Amino acid sequence: MDLSRHQAFKAILGYILALSDTNTAIAFDKTAKKSDRLKAIDRVALIDEILTYILNYKENEND
Repeated sequence: MDLSRHQAFKAILGYILALSDTNTAIAFDKTAKKSDRLKAIDRVALIDEILTYILNYKENEND
């Protein structure tokens, strides 16, 4: 992975983690509307799937 790909990956990962943090806060906010909390829970679950995919990804020889 060259430096620019590495920097792009770090930026994307940082953005994903920020989204996760924000949506986790909404999911646990008892003053938020129930529909907003449920949407946030769905987003956190999706983010978890994305991060799990990234964690388990293995580059092959063609990458």
